[in-house]
Amino acid sequence: MTLFIRSEAEFKLSAQQSTQLAFLADTQGRFAWGNRTMLTYLDSRGTSSSSGSLLDELGPRTVQRSPELASQRISLPTPDGEELSGYLFPVRRRTGAVLTGGILEETSHGEQSPTPAPADSCFAQCLMALPIYAYIKDAELRFTWVSPAVLRETGLTLEQVVGRTYAEIDTTALPELDGQYDAQVLAEQQGRAFDRFFLREDGSPGRCVGYQFPVHESDKKAVGAVFIDKSEETRTRGLLAERDAFWSAIFDHSPTAHVITDLNLVITDTNGAFADLLAASRSSLRGRNLAEIVPLAETEQERVRMSEFLKGRRSQYRLDKGMARPDGAPVTISALLTMVRGAKGTPCAVLVMINAKQCKVPAPRHKPSLWEQSDLKLLTAVASGASDSQAARLLQMGESTVRLRLTSLRRRLGATNRAHLVARAYEKGLLTPDSQHC
Repeated sequence: MTLFIRSEAEFKLSAQQSTQLAFLADTQGRFAWGNRTMLTYLDSRGTSSSSGSLLDELGPRTVQRSPELASQRISLPTPDGEELSGYLFPVRRRTGAVLTGGILEETSHGEQSPTPAPADSCFAQCLMALPIYAYIKDAELRFTWVSPAVLRETGLTLEQVVGRTYAEIDTTALPELDGQYDAQVLAEQQGRAFDRFFLREDGSPGRCVGYQFPVHESDKKAVGAVFIDKSEETRTRGLLAERDAFWSAIFDHSPTAHVITDLNLVITDTNGAFADLLAASRSSLRGRNLAEIVPLAETEQERVRMSEFLKGRRSQYRLDKGMARPDGAPVTISALLTMVRGAKGTPCAVLVMINAKQCKVPAPRHKPSLWEQSDLKLLTAVASGASDSQAARLLQMGESTVRLRLTSLRRRLGATNRAHLVARAYEKGLLTPDSQHC
């Protein structure tokens, strides 16, 4: 299994502020990205980063690149007698392509020790400035070096860690220091990535993401690991999921009718209370225009206010109206429309909350004396040939209310159209030849 840095984005994030030279190169060795230190270095040398092999331009190197290796040490002498030393390793892009990542440091030949101690290894030096957790262990899984980030998190000193195993150090702050697969990496000499979940001392969930790989130090086998703690990110995502579930439950089960529409008032979602108000299913209401169902803007003043609201000049729009349910029962509604804005403050949706109060009417049907006068007047208007708009003006109600009442009357009288409705009204005695027009 070949070791990969978990992602190009995480490598850039961790290396951007590093004082070491960090870069990415494509499969042909061409420069793809460099941190600030790298760009400054190239600029000072007058080296081009736009074409050709980056490593070839930096100078002859002492090792050859090999995709089979998890990581490899590299040394590049510089024209001024110094030396760039560090490591190369593969970095995966989201597209699946693999880049070559490198972290180098400029040192003089006089400063190098012929037999460097493990804690002074190039790997340790490269990671000193990175804000990530890292360690090196020898063949007996005893720590020989840990990054400053580990010391800050555990509250220990380097002397309290070096030479001891994880079981021998007094900390539980970073469980991933136990190196669950260290022995396997040492035996197989192959790196591996990991994504591990665990429980912290306080019982909260934790998560570490990183990679372990073999390290060759003075002809001795060792194992290294680099990882980041994603516990806070995991906890935040869990809280967001709980919040979403909480608000979804409120939306679905609230006794107040809730509707979500786009900026043209086309319904995208409703809760059960709104569907019950209209005696319809939630799915059948999606895609319909709210203004055709609820009388939101019948008067000139209401149309002006609604226009201002939809253009984003008002954050809310409130109105109280009377309307009829599909069964003909009159209700009084109090509607509050609120503009929902995106992260940049631009309107993106409308949230509508409707409280309805139903008026009680006599239940018996087909008896003229118990029918509402408004229904009888509407039937009389229809029988005289009035259109919906004409009937609305005669009865002083909205056109949408007229249409809802006519639908209810057809259902009550078993009629299929307006002519059939008038005929059924005469059959039931609701209309007579001498009925007075409105």
